[in-house]
Amino acid sequence: MRVLYHHRTLAEDAQGVHIEEIVRALRARGHTVKEVSLVARGGGASSPKAGAGGDGSSNTVADRSAHGANESRGAFWKLVAKLAKGPLYEILEYLYNVPAERRLRAEIRAFRPHLVYERYALSTVAGIRAARAEGVPHCLEVNAPLVDEKSRWSRLWFGRLARRVERWIFRNTDRVIVVSDVLADTVESLGAPRDSICVVRNGADASRFHPRTPGGAVREAWGTEGRVVLGFVGWFREWHGIESIVEAMADAKLRDVPLHLALVGDGPARASIEAKAAELGLSDRITITGAVARGAMPRHVAAFDIALQPAATAYACPMKIPEYLAGAKPVIAPDQPNIRELVRDGREGLLFERGNRASLVDAILRLAGDAELRKELGANARTRALDEGYSWLKNADRIATIRDELALPRAVAGADESPDLASSREPAGR
Repeated sequence: MRVLYHHRTLAEDAQGVHIEEIVRALRARGHTVKEVSLVARGGGASSPKAGAGGDGSSNTVADRSAHGANESRGAFWKLVAKLAKGPLYEILEYLYNVPAERRLRAEIRAFRPHLVYERYALSTVAGIRAARAEGVPHCLEVNAPLVDEKSRWSRLWFGRLARRVERWIFRNTDRVIVVSDVLADTVESLGAPRDSICVVRNGADASRFHPRTPGGAVREAWGTEGRVVLGFVGWFREWHGIESIVEAMADAKLRDVPLHLALVGDGPARASIEAKAAELGLSDRITITGAVARGAMPRHVAAFDIALQPAATAYACPMKIPEYLAGAKPVIAPDQPNIRELVRDGREGLLFERGNRASLVDAILRLAGDAELRKELGANARTRALDEGYSWLKNADRIATIRDELALPRAVAGADESPDLASSREPAGR
């Protein structure tokens, strides 16, 4: 199968890792993948942010020849993102569709793919329009409801237009691939036909994240002899809830428990985490590694006794959790529907009441004090990762199966007309 993969992202964090893994897995299964974007992504495994993410593979497999011509475009779009603020940036996002559709149609005619696979980006209709015009099935990977997400965390100046375009996108792709059942319900409510939605959860490389992966040298470097290591992997942002773990370690119930917190990664929230640790007198019980190369990530996860997912958005499938499970690590995570899709309370880990520090403290105390329970939950975690197919290779197989099920693009059978992007006159709002 020939796959044309289109995205619109600089991909310098978990997004890049996700792209990297899908491309690598498809190629490992014998498929030919051509990655196309007007925005050069940030180097896959060579990116410090990707390296810190803990959410993907160790080696870049992107087509560097394809990206070479994009390097100047990458610098251009970084400059655009820096200079264009407010409504101007949103307008530029819509204008992206003009050169992108032209480029994609040319690439489709030259490459003759069996499938156009696209990572959903706000306001981007180019992939669907190009695939429809050239008679190729289109598959849309949705990792978040972006209109809702941007409305919540920043501002949408043309909110009604954004919602209208999002509904058109969800209705006119041939298949919508989502990463959780919760997200499936969400995209259905936003216009995607239920029979077009497929749930493909994030995966892990179970041959690298493995119970026998050695972590002793990493633990020795951290100086954690005689301590129970709580571990988190990721790019530190405020909404990851890392400070809640630091605060929990200062609780009276845990003060005398031999715990060490290992934060594998880096990010904008690092300074506040360090300040909180210093304020609570915990600096000597916390290691922050900084960015870690992707190839070293399995050894760092192997050094954990307990793996942490302090917080998560309601619809996500956190990429670190399948890696924790594959590495046979018991998980502590918030008790919410999308997390329960991956981790069952008392089976692969312990779930705490979201936002309840006492509940979090009790979960840490219980696991930290019971090595046999950690061993049992860890073994269950590995079994679940294998039995449920939390694997990038399995995901590549699912994508191939989805393509086989698409006899013809739904667009040919009379999908909606393209949205009139010029028709909205709203000045500003959400």
